[in-house]
Amino acid sequence: MKNIYILSCILFIVFLKIVVNYNSIYSIGNNNMEYNIKKFINRPKVITNNIYIKQTIDIGNRRYVLFTFNDYLGDAELVMGLNGKYKIESTNSGSNLFQYRVREINKSKYFVVAGKNYDLKIDYVKVNLDSNEYKIMIPRQEYFISYCPVTNNTQSIFPIDSGFKLFDKNNIEITNDIYIRFSH
Repeated sequence: MKNIYILSCILFIVFLKIVVNYNSIYSIGNNNMEYNIKKFINRPKVITNNIYIKQTIDIGNRRYVLFTFNDYLGDAELVMGLNGKYKIESTNSGSNLFQYRVREINKSKYFVVAGKNYDLKIDYVKVNLDSNEYKIMIPRQEYFISYCPVTNNTQSIFPIDSGFKLFDKNNIEITNDIYIRFSH
């Protein structure tokens, strides 16, 4: 009987340790997201004192965050835990006008594009991946994150050889105009 009591206490302590550790890993909520992303991108050295979250979108158990700092555009991918909070999976930033790539979420693949809709001229994006063309509608707002499902056998992560094109509401390609006018 004494052994069962000791074993039960040990199992309870181990369970409690796992729960506390899990909750410390998956600890990011809506109110501390900006702080945690800033802390994450400032490792191992400080590159910015402030970030500004522009958009978020949830796809399955993932949250994608578009943010700006020091005239740069960045995105973060967060994964939701069982406790409904998130941990940061990755961040990406640079002087590109748009952030885009194929993401695998819950055994499905999506092309995710994020950026600034310069002068609200961008109506949609066409992307070519592995000989398949996809059209992603862009919301009429200053910053956006949009996505579309792609076939699960898609091997490419990024479109190549001008496989990423921007169009206005009149179906006129404006890729070069946007890049020439708004690139640093």
